[in-house]
Amino acid sequence: MRRIIREFLLALSFLSRISLSVSADSLHEIREISKYFSLIGYIPGLIYLLGRESENLIGYAISLAIGYWLFDLFHFDGLLDTIDGFLAPGTRERKLEIMSKSDVGAFAIFYGVLYLLIYWELFNRLEPIILLYGSVFGRLSINFILHFSKPAKPEGLGRALYPYERIN
Repeated sequence: MRRIIREFLLALSFLSRISLSVSADSLHEIREISKYFSLIGYIPGLIYLLGRESENLIGYAISLAIGYWLFDLFHFDGLLDTIDGFLAPGTRERKLEIMSKSDVGAFAIFYGVLYLLIYWELFNRLEPIILLYGSVFGRLSINFILHFSKPAKPEGLGRALYPYERIN
């Protein structure tokens, strides 16, 4: 039971800004945490669900700000880096270099703003329970990606979770 709690807390720390004094003892332990990703998705999903249930602009904004700050800004930054890299001209090495820089390019700004506008509109229009499902299945999709792909670089977060060990 202690191992399960430890792995869950490590997964929570891995997918969020919530800093817990839990660190991985081995690379194998990092690979084990992906089985908790969809469970972690319930936390931001509930934050968004509760904000959406408030049915007022301030409740919406607060829940989005808290949920994004704790769970989704890291992923949004990764999305922006990916957009900059994929849409940049040049070789694969040049694209990876662009993706590893901390600055934001014009492609990322344009598509990032577009993404946030669409996200806000969906937040306002969708049934609140869909926000919960979206958070859970969004984190579950990490497991599908790990199963069917491989990391782009020999180092980094993607490499820490690879090779993906399936639960039998």
